[in-house]
Amino acid sequence: MHEIAKHEFVTWVGLLDYTKLTEYEKTFLNIVIRNFDKIAKLSTAKGTRAKYLGERIAGLNNKTIDEIPSLVSNSVSSERIERIESLTDNIDCD
Repeated sequence: MHEIAKHEFVTWVGLLDYTKLTEYEKTFLNIVIRNFDKIAKLSTAKGTRAKYLGERIAGLNNKTIDEIPSLVSNSVSSERIERIESLTDNIDCD
């Protein structure tokens, strides 16, 4: 459901110049990258998403993170595709 948002986020992150980010921006970006799927599933009602992010930040105990994790998996499946049955995942369009 949030695949489009993730794609846009990955594209945006790819355009960033990491050398110009502050240590706090890198830390926040690290938190969002590592928790993107969980964050995307949370609603914004009653500050649920903000509370989750706040908990992640508080869990660092005033430490910063200088590294930015990769968003792209380098693993490639070696499984051979014999036949494509469908390009949809049995989505009901009614």
